[in-house]
Amino acid sequence: LVQVLTAACKAADSIDNDHIYPIRYGAAGLVHGRIVSSAQLPALEYGSTQDAVCRLLAQAHEDPKAWKLLLQVDHYGIPHAPFASARSLMVEYGYEDCPVLVSTLDNDDTLQIQAVPAKALSPTMPNIF
Repeated sequence: LVQVLTAACKAADSIDNDHIYPIRYGAAGLVHGRIVSSAQLPALEYGSTQDAVCRLLAQAHEDPKAWKLLLQVDHYGIPHAPFASARSLMVEYGYEDCPVLVSTLDNDDTLQIQAVPAKALSPTMPNIF
């Protein structure tokens, strides 16, 4: 876990985008016993930004069941759930059971980190047939 967090933080720090957006994101995952990581590539037109988790899935697109952990952090090291495009990709392409680390605040404003399956972060796929 510490190695995945370190890789995600290094990825977030690898892109100097403060002139575009003040927050940087990095993602890392554990796949087949190895750690893979990627940074968000920000664009001035935010819709053109390449999401860190989407880039990570594209670079290490393997058997979705081989993914044992996924983590996205900001440059402070705080875990964030994947953004909408990444959540959709994960659920629609077989990563729905991959544990994703997310953070929440409890009643006394203490940061809690928990693992949830990717499918818990996205709406249920419609059954159109």
